[in-house]
Amino acid sequence: MSALEAWREYLCKACGYIYNERDGDVDSGLAPGTRFEDIPEDWYCPICGVTKADFVLVEEVRVSGVKARTHSVASHPRDGSSLH
Repeated sequence: MSALEAWREYLCKACGYIYNERDGDVDSGLAPGTRFEDIPEDWYCPICGVTKADFVLVEEVRVSGVKARTHSVASHPRDGSSLH
């Protein structure tokens, strides 16, 4: 992914923590600007401790001038199976 592309956010499905690529997670050793795909697989949510696999991409949608957030369908299968 190019550094010129928009920063993305990822939501922890367990506790609601949002990892923002722009901000990183400095307390866990992830510098600002760390893309989610570059985070090591053994990284865990700094709030509740679940793994990277328990995060979903947050997409911002503007509806009638109001910003709403939705989960990426591709990363959250309805049948509960993993895409990995």
